[in-house]
Amino acid sequence: MAQDSGYLERVFADARSTYQALADALPVSLLIKDTEGRRLFANKKYLEVRGQSLASILNKDDFDLFPVHLAASYVADDQVVMRSGEAMHSIEETISTDGSPRWIERMKCPIKDSQEKVIGIQVMFWDVTERIVAEKELRHEQSLLKTLLDNIPDSIYFKDTESRFLRISNAMAKKFAMENASDVVGKNDSDIFTSEHALLARKDELRVMQSGEALVDRIERETWADRDDTWCLSTKMPFRDESGKIIGTFGISRDITELTKSQQQLREARDVATKANEAKSNFLANMSHEIRTPMNAIIGMSELLAQSDLTPEQRDYNTLVRDSADSLLRLLNEILDFSKIEANRLELESIPFSTRDVIEKAGQTLSVKASEKNLELLCRIAPDVPSRLMGDPGRLRQVLVNLIGNAIKFTETGHVLVDVNTTEPMPAVHETDPTPKRPTKRGEAADQQTLWLRFQVSDTGIGIPEDKIQSVLEAFTQADSSTTRRFGGTGLGLAISRQLIDLMKGKLEVESEVGKGTTFWFATPFPVAATQASPDRQLRQLAGTRVLIVDDNPVNRRILEEIFVVWGFKPTLVDGGKNALQRVRDANSAKQPFQLIVLDCMMPEMDGFELARLYRQQFPHDTARLIMLSSANLPDRSDQLRELHISRY
Repeated sequence: MAQDSGYLERVFADARSTYQALADALPVSLLIKDTEGRRLFANKKYLEVRGQSLASILNKDDFDLFPVHLAASYVADDQVVMRSGEAMHSIEETISTDGSPRWIERMKCPIKDSQEKVIGIQVMFWDVTERIVAEKELRHEQSLLKTLLDNIPDSIYFKDTESRFLRISNAMAKKFAMENASDVVGKNDSDIFTSEHALLARKDELRVMQSGEALVDRIERETWADRDDTWCLSTKMPFRDESGKIIGTFGISRDITELTKSQQQLREARDVATKANEAKSNFLANMSHEIRTPMNAIIGMSELLAQSDLTPEQRDYNTLVRDSADSLLRLLNEILDFSKIEANRLELESIPFSTRDVIEKAGQTLSVKASEKNLELLCRIAPDVPSRLMGDPGRLRQVLVNLIGNAIKFTETGHVLVDVNTTEPMPAVHETDPTPKRPTKRGEAADQQTLWLRFQVSDTGIGIPEDKIQSVLEAFTQADSSTTRRFGGTGLGLAISRQLIDLMKGKLEVESEVGKGTTFWFATPFPVAATQASPDRQLRQLAGTRVLIVDDNPVNRRILEEIFVVWGFKPTLVDGGKNALQRVRDANSAKQPFQLIVLDCMMPEMDGFELARLYRQQFPHDTARLIMLSSANLPDRSDQLRELHISRY
């Protein structure tokens, strides 16, 4: 072997300059070893790749330059080449000079003398790391694609520019009743579907290829020659090569046949329900008319009968008839309103109305009921509430009457307070509604200012259990089954109120605590009417007037104080008759007599009339005006009012 090595060195030395020039021109690394594995020559590319000089590697073998396991592998390959006398081609992992793994493609060829004796090895190799990495990534992507196509329950396909199938998912093959997905390759839609469906599919695919844009989430009807039609949700996209050129289409679709059938059944059921609801509404409207006609006659006759001479027993009977007829009429109206709302046949007006009139009339309607239970019915309207608004005053009054009526019904002692304030707009309650928020109606200008008002009805009644609070807003529902037996009612009033507030684009909420009371409030937007009531000039002239407010209810005292302060008066508050008389004495002594005295009609120990009588007796020279307040319309007491010089009642 040593002799062979010397011969190779001499031969190589004679041709070195020529061989060096040729070898350095090669784009691959080239190395020559003798039969002992010692390096005799390396070209420029090899030295650059290894980051070494020729002098540092000459006469060194693999064990001098590589880790033992790599060196042993290289030597073994060399031995195979020298024994067989044939070239060896391989792709191997190696370590670069910076320690990172690289992949090289290697060619080892035996060097022979004139007698065909192997005297050395020529090694050529080049870096193929990028190719190997790319091939690994490609195999990984192909594995992912295969996994996807084999397991996804949706139909996926790839087509060429002629709409011939290139590949499909297993689910699509199953849909086509094919054993293997490869069976579809080369076919087109006309081989599978009816010609009409194939033509529509081809038009879609041409559109995708010409525009370069996808057709997304389209519901398609698939017609087959040998089975019933099916439905799918389909997306079709352009299929591009690496350069971006469109070379076909690909798409994904999901079978929605069962969903489509279910939707159709739901539509049919909805149509049937709509027709049934319309029939019900018509029936209720007709029945309501038929019942209200004789009911109005009964009410009218009972009113006439009440004006005739009746015995006490007959008058009680007549009152019972009238009350029963009124209850039945209210029930009919509630059922009719609920039916109209359910059928979307109830429309709101948009007309100018007086804010205070609507609120006060709602309270007056129920004042007698409050008085019968010795309840204070209080109302507080903030000064910044506009005097005139645009909307449906009848429906607003209906909601207020319902809430106030419920508060009175479920309150045994204490008071019912109605609070009205301006408020910030509520969060977009109807944000998901695609229709306009609130279309302009007849009589309403498009540029009118809109304000949100908050109406709050609070009571000191029995309250509602926490787990029942939301259910009371549902139709035919009350907090407790015993409630109907004890207090009566259909459970429709609050449901109708909530639906009316919804129609007004507002929001109705309830807060309650058992044993302490309940608060219902609703907020809704109102356009402000173009014309507003101007402030009373006489009221401005009364600014600074000293007024004494006498009321045993602290909430009512506070409300009256706020009202008079807004008007510019100077109020003094007392809680009963004795304190009131003492305050009058003190004021007269201080030469600052009261100019107005406001009396609550119903107070314990000393009511308003008794206080007025004592005031007139003890202060006959006082010129203060007296005003008597009552939450209910009491029997006629005009003679007593004149006798006590009470200016207003």
